[in-house]
Amino acid sequence: MGEFAAAAEIKRDTLVYYIKIGLVLPAKIAGNGYKYFLPEQTKEIAFIKYMKRCGISLREIRQIINGVTVEEFSDIMENTSRRITEDIDRLKRASAFLDRIRRHNDLICG
Repeated sequence: MGEFAAAAEIKRDTLVYYIKIGLVLPAKIAGNGYKYFLPEQTKEIAFIKYMKRCGISLREIRQIINGVTVEEFSDIMENTSRRITEDIDRLKRASAFLDRIRRHNDLICG
């Protein structure tokens, strides 16, 4: 598992967690419990990492991987897009506030 985690560029603990929640399944589990992965399964991890970077929750990613309807997929994408837009708006307001403070730093710093 450690070799696969390294190849997929994630921590071993993350891989263990993904297995535990059913996000990633080993290609084979040996009689001794050792888990084997195929090299192409690193693409699954890359997909998960990219979806996470887009703000999609692990629960939603698991739903997508396990199969969702077109409507369910559209809802997940729409909700994620809305959250991103809200984050952008919040960050723009924060940036504008910091710009105002910077312009008036003499009032704050004495």
